[in-house]
Amino acid sequence: MGYVLIRITMTLDDLKLMPGLPLQLQFHHTEDIRERSRLVGYLAGTSLLVTTPVTNGGPRPARPQDKINVRFFSNETNSAVAFSTEVIHVSMVPFPCLHLRYPNAIATDEIRRAVRIEVKQIASLQVNGEKIPATIVDLSTGGCRLESRHDHLRSGDQLIITVKLEVANISRVLNLKGEVRTVLDSCRLPDCVAAYGVLFGELPEQEQLILHAYVYTHLR
Repeated sequence: MGYVLIRITMTLDDLKLMPGLPLQLQFHHTEDIRERSRLVGYLAGTSLLVTTPVTNGGPRPARPQDKINVRFFSNETNSAVAFSTEVIHVSMVPFPCLHLRYPNAIATDEIRRAVRIEVKQIASLQVNGEKIPATIVDLSTGGCRLESRHDHLRSGDQLIITVKLEVANISRVLNLKGEVRTVLDSCRLPDCVAAYGVLFGELPEQEQLILHAYVYTHLR
């Protein structure tokens, strides 16, 4: 099994959030800074109450209508969550807090297990301006394991994997963008000296469909 991110839209109330949940607030006028906050509570359809981030030893300045991006991780759904909102009221009593407008919808990147199949597909890698022959030895919709006679790839290398897959008796050439996430300790193929775990990046819709079709038609 590998892992794949799936974008899902839902409402905040679906997550059944608990007070004390750590949040990151990103004010639109300081978009490169994520400030720490905690959820105090919420009234579905009306507002959220969150602690005011602290800057320079005191509550950060905020005003009604300030636009904010809110991010947090939900352990219950195993997903990263984000939504946009605005400040509707600033309170200092009994503690510094912000009332935020309740969002109509939120986006979650849910981490799901991706089915992985064993294959032996010849591929060509484009990495750092060089073309390297390799073999895909297992494949999922979210990534793959590559083995090669070349051992100079490193974790973090960006690459394009060109591979021919047959779906419905038609051969299709895919150019899969990905990143080397792991340099593995051992190889499965006797003539290879290096093995790599690769996570695919965002793929065009057509390539996603072909990849899903190939993986799920080869399940045992």
